[in-house]
Amino acid sequence: MGFLQNLDLFTVGICIAGIGVLGFTVFFNNPKSITNRSFLFFSLISIFWGITNYVNYKFTSEFFVLWSLRLLIFFAVWHAFSLLQFICVFPTQQGKFSKAYKYVLVPVVILVSILTLTPLVFSRIVQLGSLGQVSTVEKGPGILLFLLLTVFNITAAFIVLVKKIKQTSGQERVRLNIVAFGLLVTFILLGLFNFLLPALYDRVDLIPFGALFIFPFIAFTSYAIYKHKLFNVKVAASGALVFVLTIVTFSEVILSGNNISLIIYRS
Repeated sequence: MGFLQNLDLFTVGICIAGIGVLGFTVFFNNPKSITNRSFLFFSLISIFWGITNYVNYKFTSEFFVLWSLRLLIFFAVWHAFSLLQFICVFPTQQGKFSKAYKYVLVPVVILVSILTLTPLVFSRIVQLGSLGQVSTVEKGPGILLFLLLTVFNITAAFIVLVKKIKQTSGQERVRLNIVAFGLLVTFILLGLFNFLLPALYDRVDLIPFGALFIFPFIAFTSYAIYKHKLFNVKVAASGALVFVLTIVTFSEVILSGNNISLIIYRS
């Protein structure tokens, strides 16, 4: 019974663990690779975003709800940016970024991410939702900058990926197609369950599962790296073992009846 009550925590926890294991496994295979470093960066941001997305709906305090929402879009800014960075360098081992990237995009991302933590984006909670429900928040003028930057980064990532697919052939095109498929699945899931259903039908119960929706992109990208000999088999086996042990440990915690979420509920 305790397991069923914590099924959402179990599902999100497993996805976050999987993202972390895959990210670090890829990174430690070749820490010098710009692709591997960028993949780890994207994985870590995905984890932080997923955790914040989940706990946001477990708070019943206006203070914690407001700051969890601010942190949510803070990580959303970096999530879209890290996606673009990864797509730009994949699948190369070495790469250089343009001056526009270094001196325009990066400063803008830093500035906007800082703004998301201020009242210029979310000023206050208008109506506090009950446990598991969305709270109404008052938006400031800075929300427009957040939306424009996020849409730009995600759109640019798709454009860069499509161009790379058209310009390549053979094994490299296969790798890019696998990554593109994972990315498409992830954003279809996010678009459907995090935007369309909440906006059209007020279905917000699936929003906390954001980490689950990101997992397809992480998994397919890891497969592309492994399948096409960019991934050391011994490292892959070690990563798989760590992932299995994480699932077992997390399952024992959930089944033990120790409701970890009580810590959050009482905040």
